[in-house]
Amino acid sequence: MVLGGGFAGSAAKVSRGEVFLVDSEDYLTLTPKLVDVVQGADPSSALIERTVDLKAQVREIDVRSKTVRTSLGEIKYDKLILALGYEQSLGVKGAERYALKFERLKDALRLREESGKVKRIIIVGGGSLGVELAGVLGKKAVLVEGGKRLISFMPPEVSDYARKILEERGVQVLLGTSVEEIKKDQVITSSGTFKSDLTVLATGYAGSPIVKEIGAEQRGGRMLVDRSLRSVSLEDVFGAGDCAVFKDGFYPMSAQVALKSGKVAARNALGEEVPFTPSQIAVILRIGEEYFGTLAGKFVRGNTAKFLKEAALALVRSRLRRLGPV
Repeated sequence: MVLGGGFAGSAAKVSRGEVFLVDSEDYLTLTPKLVDVVQGADPSSALIERTVDLKAQVREIDVRSKTVRTSLGEIKYDKLILALGYEQSLGVKGAERYALKFERLKDALRLREESGKVKRIIIVGGGSLGVELAGVLGKKAVLVEGGKRLISFMPPEVSDYARKILEERGVQVLLGTSVEEIKKDQVITSSGTFKSDLTVLATGYAGSPIVKEIGAEQRGGRMLVDRSLRSVSLEDVFGAGDCAVFKDGFYPMSAQVALKSGKVAARNALGEEVPFTPSQIAVILRIGEEYFGTLAGKFVRGNTAKFLKEAALALVRSRLRRLGPV
């Protein structure tokens, strides 16, 4: 049984038809497309319609009796794959009350609506999401990043290029600046207090709270797994996608990695012994019409980068098409 029909869970179902997939929605959210929705794209472009075996909310998991309690009743499992994705952690004082999360389509639609009404938007977090959002919002945006550079998991050349493009678009970029408190109309940082008509969180990712609730050993809310994606602390439980992480290492939270992890977890839950080796051939960002990022670790931009990004999204749609509505 797989809980969660995002990239990892859907890939598990596509790769092995005997997998029983449980999710609360009839669609998968293409998270890389949510920024396009903020920019004005049709909301449907960020969704892939697909069917699941049981459309229900997961209420509780009893790993001793191997029972999942859902909004539609209880189900027994032999092997369980958690593919529940991530949630944004509201660790900053005042964030829960005054900041807008950016996780789902409804968040993108709200930001699109609100951004037309305000003059200044502070984005907390200079990773991929923060950079792309700031690029859409332009002169209205102040991008606050605690580290010394943007998108720090990428080469410095990419970070420098992102900052250059953002500043050309009128974005104020604050590096080495930690956020101490978010209030209704201001954000208090280590570099001073800034007025904010709207504050958006683009950082603080953690695994599903269910990981903690079932007593799994975890780090940052992500279930610790071995190289075969088995939980290191729970029998017959596997993890895939953003809600899991290696006990002896790290793998990135991305669609590419999640797709592969879902396939590997399904194979191993069904009796194989396949090691999971995460890999990202390309990581491409978009600011306006500027596409840039890395291919095999090397900086790329322009038409090559654009092709890679569009091809990657087309591949995701193609791979998951077999879960389409019936």
